[in-house]
Amino acid sequence: MSGEKVKLYQLLRMSASAALFPILRDLGIKAAITQGAALVLHRIAHHGPKEIKVVVKLEDKLSVEDLCAAVVSRASDSGYHFTQKKKQPSRLNFLSEDPQTEGKVCRVTFIPSGGSFRTIIKDFNEVVYISGVPVLPVHVIVLEQLIARTYLPATTPFGKAPAGFAHQCLLKSGAIPLQDLSPLWQAPEILDQIARHVQTLPNAKKDWIARGIDPSIFTYPLSQQAPGEGTNNVDGEDGRSDSGASERPPAAVRLPDAAEHPPAVVQAPNVALEGPDRVGHSAVTDIAARHVISILGELGFECAVSGSAACQLYSHGATQFPEQLEVLVLPPAPFSQNQAWLKQHISQKYPNLFKCKRKKGILFYKYDPKIDLPRRLRGDRRCKVEILFPGTPGLPQLSSSDIVCIDNLPVAPFLTSLLLKLETWADHPSPANARDVEHLVSLVPNLPVWISRPWRERKLMSEEFQAMSELRVKRFCCSSLETKPIWQMLGFEVEDVI
Repeated sequence: MSGEKVKLYQLLRMSASAALFPILRDLGIKAAITQGAALVLHRIAHHGPKEIKVVVKLEDKLSVEDLCAAVVSRASDSGYHFTQKKKQPSRLNFLSEDPQTEGKVCRVTFIPSGGSFRTIIKDFNEVVYISGVPVLPVHVIVLEQLIARTYLPATTPFGKAPAGFAHQCLLKSGAIPLQDLSPLWQAPEILDQIARHVQTLPNAKKDWIARGIDPSIFTYPLSQQAPGEGTNNVDGEDGRSDSGASERPPAAVRLPDAAEHPPAVVQAPNVALEGPDRVGHSAVTDIAARHVISILGELGFECAVSGSAACQLYSHGATQFPEQLEVLVLPPAPFSQNQAWLKQHISQKYPNLFKCKRKKGILFYKYDPKIDLPRRLRGDRRCKVEILFPGTPGLPQLSSSDIVCIDNLPVAPFLTSLLLKLETWADHPSPANARDVEHLVSLVPNLPVWISRPWRERKLMSEEFQAMSELRVKRFCCSSLETKPIWQMLGFEVEDVI
């Protein structure tokens, strides 16, 4: 994320917080910021999202939708502009009137605590104030992430990125034994999630034990919660963490042969489709990708968004609208079928969502008729889905540890995405493709090393792809000299380009 965008998002969050919390206090609602925005305030993360997620204490019969309506009503009297989304009444949009951010929108999501929902924090006196904003303590943020995971199907992957996010929070959460902070740390479902976390990130085991977690939980078999079942039902993703909660899929998957046993038609996973203010500027990433990734997870595959959709996620919507969804799938060891078989299997199992043209080997995702799409997508209302396996020409040999999590979606590594976009520019050197490459390159100085990590990713690429990428980088620098220093930061030799 560019430094300019980091500053813009920070100003938006500050403006939204300054408007929201006085209204909540007037309404008698106890509340505190959590997740990404909270970690920025705690100085654990360097940049946060263009939204604030707020844990609110709900009592009696007050619903999240009622709270949103009350905030909108009270805000209009105070001169602030909050709007309640018709299709997602449990969320708000804050329209900033600050001269520095005028016209920009910050999304507000309420996460209920108490009442019919799990009590995330019992005593709001524990809330800390940073720059005048109420923020959950770090240990409560960790707990809230694990609570959110109890609402997910047991087969949902717990990827490396969200596991690392939770571990980072754990290390910053102090030294008091966790069970002394909340009885929920001894709840079976929370202990089960901790065991799953360690299954993905074994090095975290000693840190959980150091915080008072019983070592015996790591020797018990994990619970097998039925897909779709949870401790509570939640509306959308109100209770989910923006750290990208996910869980490791089964180590061995044996799918039936499509010719011998055609898969039964089943109900698609209940996935929350969280999109932008107007669905369409990134409908592929906000709708199609979330459904496809969820379904592949149900089938036992780890995967990552690749291609133009990945670039749009890294650029937060600044690059071109992706015309199709490319998904890099990491098949488990016993799996011996090809991409064509997997496309056919998906379309047969979820016929209401997919259509496969067998002769051409093309898989299409069909958008829900109820979704209001932009004009360009209203014709056939579908999105082409390309499934790729590691080893496909131009793609590195990735493992699950290489996948990055953005906006709760697993995404192909940054350098891979950048070089694939550069390849697109080399094949089709249009001004739009050049702008996309320039924008992605401009993100590099502000990316954490664990995301840009050029020395790690280049080892995963074939010698041929590395050589071609070197040539493309030099060619691109000839037409965009200002990008030359950043390519050098990534390890490319472009000193001779003038």
